Parts: sequence; structure tokens; C-alpha cells
Amino acid sequence: MKQLVKRVLVCYDGSEGSKKALELAKHLARLDEQTEFDFLSVIKIQLPYDMYPGALIMDEQSLVTEYETYADGLLDGVVKEWGLPNPIHSYVVEGSPVEEILSFAKKGKNDLIIIGNRSLSPVKELFLGSVSHHVAQQAACPVLIAK
Repeated sequence: MKQLVKRVLVCYDGSEGSKKALELAKHLARLDEQTEFDFLSVIKIQLPYDMYPGALIMDEQSLVTEYETYADGLLDGVVKEWGLPNPIHSYVVEGSPVEEILSFAKKGKNDLIIIGNRSLSPVKELFLGSVSHHVAQQAACPVLIAK
């Protein structure tokens, strides 16, 4: 039987939506042990500033290190709890979530992206958009949005 998908990108940030995406990935993994899974956590650094313009509370490198440590810990937990024989890989990248997810999927030759939904109201979705919405609109492969 031909594989339905060979390599799946699962976007994970510890949110409820990403936990649902992880559960969908597990269901898919049980269908075929050869399907590979890439777990991706994207960190977007936004430097906190004091109430005075230009007064940096924390230096950028310390903040990046703190975010990376947190994201690595999240993905380590996913890998430890995976419990399925499928090949898995985890990655933490820094940048714009939409751009990084799309770039990663293209470079990694993923043929499916699973991402959680943030559950914005229709009005907020219209004006703000969401990462899952933008990824679904721009991805070169199918996108499964977990709700």
C-alpha cells in the first residue's frame, strides 16, 4: 500500500490548539509507522521595554536563550511522551511563525502540516488573521487545522 504521507510537520507551542494538533498527529502516526514527523516550535522575540523609550529591561541574547530553553523543553516533553515507533525530529527556530513554518515545510519536503487553531472570534480573525489561517492560505502542501 502506498504511503498517504511521508513526512508531516507538526507545529507545537504548548497551547491548547497545538496539543490538539499533536493528538491528530498521533492518530496519523498509528496508521503508518514509516511516516516521519517533524515537530517545530517557532519563537518570536519581542523585546520588553521599560516605560521609558529605549530602556531595555533584558538584553536580547538572554531573552533569546530563555525562549529557546523553554521551547526545547516543550519539544523534549513531546518527544518523551510520543511513544510510537515513527521517526521523529524536533526543531526550534526564531522568526515570524508563518514565514518559518512555510519555509521549514518547503525545505523539509513535508507533505502535510498539522497546526492548531487559536480560536479567534470571526471579527478578530477578519482583522488580525491567525497563523493557522495564513499557513493554510500560503502553504504548498495540505494543512490540517486542529480545532
